[in-house]
Amino acid sequence: MSYSQRAKREIRRQLQKILGANRLLSGPEQMAPYGSDSTKIFQPPELVVLPSSVEQVCQIVKLAYSLRFPVVCRGGGSGFAGGAVPVYGGVVISMEKMNRIIEVNPDGYSAIVEPGVITQDLTLEVEKQGLAYPPVSTIGGNLAHNSGGLKSRKYGVTKDYLLGIEFVTGRGEIVRTGHLAEDASSPAVREPWESSPRSP
Repeated sequence: MSYSQRAKREIRRQLQKILGANRLLSGPEQMAPYGSDSTKIFQPPELVVLPSSVEQVCQIVKLAYSLRFPVVCRGGGSGFAGGAVPVYGGVVISMEKMNRIIEVNPDGYSAIVEPGVITQDLTLEVEKQGLAYPPVSTIGGNLAHNSGGLKSRKYGVTKDYLLGIEFVTGRGEIVRTGHLAEDASSPAVREPWESSPRSP
């Protein structure tokens, strides 16, 4: 997909205001690693952004939506489905800076984490509390593809461990489900998958 130079300049200018210049990548060499995953598909993006909060993600998505730029969210880029590849160009939102394990609650058998958390880091952290989390990849990748990995036959896949999600819609709005929901009218925890073309 092609964009006018004016549109590119405008989205870059506004993204710099949201994130600062050091969280915006635009050079070909900087962006090349964000144009592929574990498939053979390669398509470099127009820009790569590295937000550190859900509020910044909302602003980025709202901006891209208003300017009709596609966005692709990316975790570790290790998937085999092409889901992290910006096949239409646009903006890659890398979750690598949103990598905090916010809370592990052994009594509730639960954890609250950001989407860029590497699953191995979460696994090691919950093991300290006598718990387990067997899926692989990053948390965002787990959710996007309902990952399971080699242990899925015995232990299940990502949705079997999910109690709630906070996510940003394609228009930049925050939605909370399950245990994170603010009221009874919020979607059920699995609804994002059930309405998705990648639904398991």
